[in-house]
Amino acid sequence: VYQSRFWLITVSTIAAILLFFSVVHCGYRWIFAPIRELHQGASRVAQGDFTYRMRIRGDDEMAQLADKFNQMTARFEEIRDQLDQEVRARTKQALRSE
Repeated sequence: VYQSRFWLITVSTIAAILLFFSVVHCGYRWIFAPIRELHQGASRVAQGDFTYRMRIRGDDEMAQLADKFNQMTARFEEIRDQLDQEVRARTKQALRSE
């Protein structure tokens, strides 16, 4: 009886440890890694790199957030390009008028 309970406790402990590490690994992979990627992307865009795009795969909320972030940075890039063209055009106009 003692030996069978010892093996039962040993196997249960090993299973619990494996389950714990599996949960930690999945949590890191599904939650912390995408959040870190979003944070790094937001930092790059805040520094003016509007060409940066997120690459988070999946159909969950993190992937949807990354997609919306990419759409937002693409729109920022379009607006920046439009403003640059307007500045160039107005600069040319100012030079002509002088």
